[in-house]
Amino acid sequence: MSSLYQLLLFAIFNPLHSLKLLTAGDDDSSIDLAVSNLPEEWEADITFSYKPLAGKCKEAGKFVLLNKGNGDAGYENSKDGQICNKACNKDQGPTAADVTTFCDVVGAKKGQYKFPAVVAAWKTALNKKGIERCARIMAKLYSMSSLETQCKGNAVTAFDMKASDCSARGFKSTDGGKPVVAVAAEGYFCYAAAGIAWAKNDPKVKNMDGEEFEIMATGTFSLLSLKEIASQTTTLQVLSTIDRAGSRCGATYIQNITLQGEWIQTVAGVPQIEIRAQPSVPKSEALQVKFEDEWKPANSKWEREEVQLATATKFSLKVHQVSILISADSHRIHESGMKTRRFANFLNVNFAGTSSLSGISIGGLLGRDSHEEAATAPADCDLQSLLSDNTPEAKLMLSQITYQQK
Repeated sequence: MSSLYQLLLFAIFNPLHSLKLLTAGDDDSSIDLAVSNLPEEWEADITFSYKPLAGKCKEAGKFVLLNKGNGDAGYENSKDGQICNKACNKDQGPTAADVTTFCDVVGAKKGQYKFPAVVAAWKTALNKKGIERCARIMAKLYSMSSLETQCKGNAVTAFDMKASDCSARGFKSTDGGKPVVAVAAEGYFCYAAAGIAWAKNDPKVKNMDGEEFEIMATGTFSLLSLKEIASQTTTLQVLSTIDRAGSRCGATYIQNITLQGEWIQTVAGVPQIEIRAQPSVPKSEALQVKFEDEWKPANSKWEREEVQLATATKFSLKVHQVSILISADSHRIHESGMKTRRFANFLNVNFAGTSSLSGISIGGLLGRDSHEEAATAPADCDLQSLLSDNTPEAKLMLSQITYQQK
C-alpha cells in the first residue's frame, strides 16, 4: 500500500488526527447539513468491524456480491440488485431516528426508498465534503439494510469501499461460518461483520474487530463501555477485576464484575451492582451479588424487575435492551506446570442486545478499545508458562453458559 493511502487510512480511522469535515457553506441543503453534523463514532448497532482488511472483498465460493451495477466493478450501485429496498422502512427494523437521519435526508419520497439510490446519494454527498466518514456511513447503511425482516436472506455480511470516492459494494455469505478475505487492490478496504465473539481460557479474548489476545495483566479493566454519542454520557460501564490463581505468574481469571452508569442508576436505583466469585468455597456457593450494602448468594429471592434469572451458579440482568448473564465456574490451579488439589472460582460473562442500540458507541476490551495494556504480562513472568495450561477445563469458553462439573 502506498504511503499516500496509508496516511489516508490513518486520517479516516483515527478520530484524534482525522481531517476536519467541511461545513455546508453556501450550499445549505439538508444533506449538506446532515453530513456536517454526523458523529464520527461507530454506533453499537453497526454490524461491521471498525478495522478493515486491505483490498477488495473477495467474491468466491459461497461469498457473493450483491448490488451488481455499472462502472468500476459494480461500485456505482446503479441497480437494485439483490439488496432489499426496505432498509429505510422503520417498520422493518431501523429506528425512526435512523430513517430520518440516513434516509429522509436524501430527499426520496417516504416509503419509496431504493436502497442503492440512498447509498449513491450519500456517496455523492461524502465525496463532496471529504471522505473521512465514508466508511462509517456505509457501514451504518449496510447494517440498516440487514435489519429488515422480509429479506434476511440477503443480509450484508461484508462490504468494500473505494477510498478515493466513497463507492461501496455489499456482499453476503450463504455459509455463515465462511471467513471474509480480501484481494490486493490499492485504495480499497474490505469490512467484515463484527460482534463480541468470546473470552476463554485464562482468559483469551476475541473482540468485536476479530482480534484475538490473551489477558496477561492483572487489575481492573473495562470489559464493556456504552456511551451516548450525542451527550457522551456513559450509559453502561462493565468493569472487571482480573487476578491470578496460585503464584504471581499463575493463570488469570475474572474475579468480580461491577456494573455502573446511568442505566444502572435509573433501572436498579443504585449507583452500582457488584458480582463476585467468592474464593475458597465450593463452586455452588461462589456466586454472590451486592446491590446495596450486603453481599447475598446469587440464588437469593430478588424482588427486582431487572433480575431475569437467579440460581446458585447463574445470575442474569436486563438493563434496557442489554441482557447480561454472569455465571460462576472453577478451574484447577496449576503451579510450575503441575496440578494442585486447589480450585479457583471465577466469573463468566455474556452480553446480548448491544446491536439493537442506536446512537451508542461501544468500547472496552470486548469493544473497540485498545487491549495493549491488558495483554502485557508482568516483566518477571515467563510468557510461555502463562500459556502452557492445555487441560480440557482451560479450553472452555468463559462466555459459555454450561460447563463440565468438577
